[in-house]
Amino acid sequence: GNVDLDAADGITINDDFTTNGDTDFNADTDAAGAGIFTLNNVTLDTQNNPLTLTLADLVLVPNASIVVGNATFTVNESQNNGFGVGETTVAGGINISGAELQSIFVAANVTFNTGASIAVDNITAANSGNIGILNLIAGQNITFDDDSTFKTLNANADDGVFINTAGST
Repeated sequence: GNVDLDAADGITINDDFTTNGDTDFNADTDAAGAGIFTLNNVTLDTQNNPLTLTLADLVLVPNASIVVGNATFTVNESQNNGFGVGETTVAGGINISGAELQSIFVAANVTFNTGASIAVDNITAANSGNIGILNLIAGQNITFDDDSTFKTLNANADDGVFINTAGST
């Protein structure tokens, strides 16, 4: 069935976790910035059902993975400090390394959503190869630095999309 877990100061999963319905984790219910969602060397598998995470940061300890299959996976940033994707770090934001991105398995849509900016830097085909469509939604701007490769990419920013390098889809 459906799973809905809420916490003000973070959610940590220390053993494989499988759901069979819509799955919603809010790790930062008070939006105070302590809401880190952590997978410790385990797999979160929604069995082809939607997954929504609301959090201040995402930590996938090596060998951790998120498997959503043919459903959608949405990450909502609770702090509006922004996303750093790849080799970019955003202070106070959600930072997802290339290796972390590579451990997300979604044949359909993955959406990163913030009221701030998104910076993307040096995502390889291997890093993004397990994601069908990556949607970036920013209330400010989206910037691409260094070459990055995606199967399919949608970028929607209120204050512009800036491409400072080559890229491919």
